[in-house]
Amino acid sequence: MEESLKILKPYLRGLPIIILCMVAGIWIAKKYLSYTTPMYESTTKLRLADVGESVTGANLFKDLDVFASANKIAAEIEVIKSHVLLEKVLDKIGYHTTLYRKGAIKNTELYNDSPINLQMSIEDDQWYGKDFIITIKDTENYTLTLPGVGTTLTGKIDESLQFEGGKLLVGINRPLLEEKPNMTIIGTYVYQVKNKEAMIQKY
Repeated sequence: MEESLKILKPYLRGLPIIILCMVAGIWIAKKYLSYTTPMYESTTKLRLADVGESVTGANLFKDLDVFASANKIAAEIEVIKSHVLLEKVLDKIGYHTTLYRKGAIKNTELYNDSPINLQMSIEDDQWYGKDFIITIKDTENYTLTLPGVGTTLTGKIDESLQFEGGKLLVGINRPLLEEKPNMTIIGTYVYQVKNKEAMIQKY
């Protein structure tokens, strides 16, 4: 027993020093972690509206916080800063494509109320932002007029139509036509595809 106490006596005497060193080590580690840049860092920031204060932006003085913290200001400035999220949003809402039904006086934009489904893949950047004229003659045939050059191609519904620098697939929105039997697909449409990558970089 006495031999054990003799062995432990140096450790007992140095116990305060050991505890002090441990506390100092933990403090230094915390300081290091607070200043160092993490290896993985998320760049996505979302600003969620406070339902208790009505719609965001409805009251300027309520939304304006002069004494806001730096984090709150950064969150309001950078609403979304993520390439992946923006790409998913554009695919979901279809904002990178526009479709109009050509009328005698004005063109009517079709969003979820389009009797036809269009899918276009573009390989040549010259076609981005240009108006493609699609004329549906009946439930089987249509014509595609390329913008600028004026070349007209003939295609069939539900069959891919290849043109120089891209291809187009035209289908019938049958569920919508069943809901609205008075709607017809026959007519002239104006279709435009925007450069999705350029839009993501812009926003």
